[in-house]
Amino acid sequence: MKRTLSKALAFALALALLAGAGLPRALAVTDAQWDAIWEEIDAKQSVVAFTPGSDETQRNFAWQSKSVDDPLEPQVRLSKSAEMSDAVEFRGTIE
Repeated sequence: MKRTLSKALAFALALALLAGAGLPRALAVTDAQWDAIWEEIDAKQSVVAFTPGSDETQRNFAWQSKSVDDPLEPQVRLSKSAEMSDAVEFRGTIE
């Protein structure tokens, strides 16, 4: 019984190692792929960054948008409810 359990555990661990070994390659991006991604981001000239704040109750939000000549004014609506019923609108400035 003990020997069968040991073999089963060894087999499960070997499968886990094999599955994990292929994971980094699957998530890797080549230089050519990164260049294509960056060109798309650069063409849009609009980037949103949402990062953790100083503690678990705070978040930082940054938005880079197009030039001053862009007819769309940057705006964000924030709400504590999923229905957005109490949304507060923030209109950004371009500097």
